[in-house]
Amino acid sequence: SVKEFSQYEDEDEYLYAPFSFVQMIGVPYVEVTDECGVIRMIPVKINTNLKTRTLEEQLEMKKEMHVTAFRHHIDDIEVELNKRSSTPSAADRLLSDKSAGENHTLEGFVARIVEQCKDVL
Repeated sequence: SVKEFSQYEDEDEYLYAPFSFVQMIGVPYVEVTDECGVIRMIPVKINTNLKTRTLEEQLEMKKEMHVTAFRHHIDDIEVELNKRSSTPSAADRLLSDKSAGENHTLEGFVARIVEQCKDVL
């Protein structure tokens, strides 16, 4: 029981392993046995909740969430770079970049950075 960590004083909480499908079905009670002494018994049943995702489904969902967030960040980067490329100092900044010898335009420079970000995906 993790009662001492509960936000409700009178609530008794029990933790089970994820995806174990164990559900408490009755009131816990104490039993005394010759072999083990005092045992706290918790009546449980297997709950076959077919709507619960498998571990693989959970991982795939988490991966998709991160990929979507990364795509959103790439879009934000592109918007910010386009804003900066329209400032008067952008051309000077391009000339001071270590890739200056590649003779590309500001638009091409921004496109290259965005493409490199997308390559990470």
